[in-house]
Amino acid sequence: MTHVKICGFQTAEPAIAAIEAGADSIGLVFVENARRQLTLEQGHELLALFREEVGPAAVEIVTGDARVQMEAEAARNQLQRFDILAVDAFSSEAIPIHLLTRECLDTYWRHLRPEGLLLFHISSESLNLEPVVEGLAHRSNRRALYIPNQADPAQGVSAASWMLL
Repeated sequence: MTHVKICGFQTAEPAIAAIEAGADSIGLVFVENARRQLTLEQGHELLALFREEVGPAAVEIVTGDARVQMEAEAARNQLQRFDILAVDAFSSEAIPIHLLTRECLDTYWRHLRPEGLLLFHISSESLNLEPVVEGLAHRSNRRALYIPNQADPAQGVSAASWMLL
């Protein structure tokens, strides 16, 4: 069974729309200086609004660097077994390059099901990350697919570039 999690919500309305469209879970970003960062207080307020509209749900708040947290979970043999893991951390001027290493990629693969998909949001004004992700795919004996998305301001859609492994 496929499990879809969508992260980065800042208001309840799009989170509710994601669930209504078929997402199994949502995620909130608490990382300092992240583009979609929420404070813990904002996160709790958003979850309260969400529960009013959708009902009770299991909530797990994990603070800190996602790579460090995922490595710790793997060390405890608490693998997530995701169907899809989207890494969306490269659109700011400060690129967290440690999330694009072979070691980090190994951690991602450990948390994915064998048939799982790994997505990288590579929209960056600073660096062309496509060849970096291509190299990671090659080292993992995986294929990479570049997926560009054009902006549609009338629909509130921003341009984005993704790589799928």
